[in-house]
Amino acid sequence: MFDVGFWEVGLILVIALLILGPERLPRAVRVVGFWIGRARGVFYSLRAEMDREFQIQEMRKAGRDFEEEFKQMRSAANEFQQNVMRQADNARQKSADDAAGEPTPDKPAPSASSADKGKGTDA
Repeated sequence: MFDVGFWEVGLILVIALLILGPERLPRAVRVVGFWIGRARGVFYSLRAEMDREFQIQEMRKAGRDFEEEFKQMRSAANEFQQNVMRQADNARQKSADDAAGEPTPDKPAPSASSADKGKGTDA
């Protein structure tokens, strides 16, 4: 706060001794010391309170960030679940189509012309 060195304090004490005299100087020093102590106490308590407020603000911000990350993760998990369910439905549909003998894009239906190729037509 104030950059007061040894020589400045000594000069202040000499001036106080000249102004107040040796009888009142010890009491004046005690009073000044008391008020400096009170001012320090107020300063430290104010600083501690501000530090607590900053920590609370940081915690709130961290909580909001965590909540946002959680929402993103939940959204990604829901999207993954939907993709898995869609693939499972597609696989079920494909196996049902295969069991029914219906043609699929992977497996064309047998045609009558390919069955006739194997037979010779000797008439």
